[in-house]
Amino acid sequence: MAKKKTRSSRSTASQRAAGLVAVVMALVLGLAALAGLQTTTVQTAATPTLNPLTPTSIPFPTVPPGGTVLIADHLYIQSTGLLSVPHIQGWELPQTNPEEVVTPAAPPPGTQPATPSGLELSRIAATFINSTAFSVIHVFAEKDPARKAKTLEDLNTYYDKTNLDGAWSNFTGGWKELNRGVQDDRYVINFELYLTGDTYLARQISRFHGDWLMVMRLVVPDNNPQLLDQLQTATYPMFNFWDQGLNAPLGWRAVGDSVLGYVVRFPTPWQLVDGAPGFPYAINGTLESGAITMNARAESGKSAKSEDEARSYISGNFGKANIQAVKPFTIGSSQGFSVNYTNPDADGNLHNVLTYLLNGANGKLIVVSLTASTAKTDFANPSANDAATIQQIRDSIFTLPGNQLIVTLTPSPSPIPPTPLPTTPAPSTTVPSSTSVPAAGSTAPATPAPPSATAAPASPTVIDTAIG
Repeated sequence: MAKKKTRSSRSTASQRAAGLVAVVMALVLGLAALAGLQTTTVQTAATPTLNPLTPTSIPFPTVPPGGTVLIADHLYIQSTGLLSVPHIQGWELPQTNPEEVVTPAAPPPGTQPATPSGLELSRIAATFINSTAFSVIHVFAEKDPARKAKTLEDLNTYYDKTNLDGAWSNFTGGWKELNRGVQDDRYVINFELYLTGDTYLARQISRFHGDWLMVMRLVVPDNNPQLLDQLQTATYPMFNFWDQGLNAPLGWRAVGDSVLGYVVRFPTPWQLVDGAPGFPYAINGTLESGAITMNARAESGKSAKSEDEARSYISGNFGKANIQAVKPFTIGSSQGFSVNYTNPDADGNLHNVLTYLLNGANGKLIVVSLTASTAKTDFANPSANDAATIQQIRDSIFTLPGNQLIVTLTPSPSPIPPTPLPTTPAPSTTVPSSTSVPAAGSTAPATPAPPSATAAPASPTVIDTAIG
């Protein structure tokens, strides 16, 4: 690991104020690179004009005796519902481009069947930045039919200089690879990164999930190398890709309840209007036949394992409901029932309702209801387009295993212990030579730079992009 540097622990109020400028500059430089080909970002903002002031250098934060204490306070579920990772207090989603969603694009008009590379790329990502600890957690899952790497051993060639230049492009001082190797089911590479005169330590951890390549990148200051191991221990074991949700389009959004442990996805134009983890959700949307409201919740100690239980649940919760049809359905290994009925509102107006009752693998009953605003929407006999959307919503419902839900809200008295680096096979100190270059658009996204301790020079100079 990198040699520690001696830094002054003193800083003045003016230095701290100047440091805030550096934080903004680094975030703008780093987060701007998150957008990939054909990207749909969850949140966008105009790039601000950078303040030309040059802040005075401020030191990296002093490491507490015994190391940094990490607190995982909840399970973060990405807006698509397909990716989750423990949320560590202090590492927060930035206001600009906190997430990335890249969906396959249609080929340009007039192109032949052999379309330009990158059009079939799929990617979902999220970034967490700790502006106090000068640290970054960047996670993403990527499916690229053009990627030839299919095994961990293949990643040794896949992660060549071109790929890694793209990964660390926001570190304007360059980067140096320290070692690499296979560890159990993952491929690990360690780095030194250089930004505006400061040195950071980074780790890239990759594994395959079917056709998807899952990647976690961690960045910490070089005076706190233990934090790299702690972050890996605290987050990587629960870094998951939920392909059950792929029954609906990749670009759809999701309700992800990290308390009750379920996910249901819905079309991107629909709007979440109410709800929070542990409480019911309400989403307003539109089908071809008219406006609807989708409600989602989970209940412990309830089930609908037979038609009679499904009818009893609806009758018990909606005493005036007129049940028209009850049908069984299966999603993966979970079984449930769909119930069509009419139900009057407070003014006596009847609304058509379709409710899915799914017996979750975690012992909870997942309840998802679609309520039509007008009688025009007939869930019993929907149009072809409405039927397709409704079925995709139903098939996207899944539950999260109980062991993936975070209940630890109190820090342990000692830091999370470090995880040793792979030693078998012996880490290589160089990237194998390769004549192949990743296809355009297939290079992994750049990881944002953490808040910088010093200002970026007017004309950054790459001081070391060699590997070794």
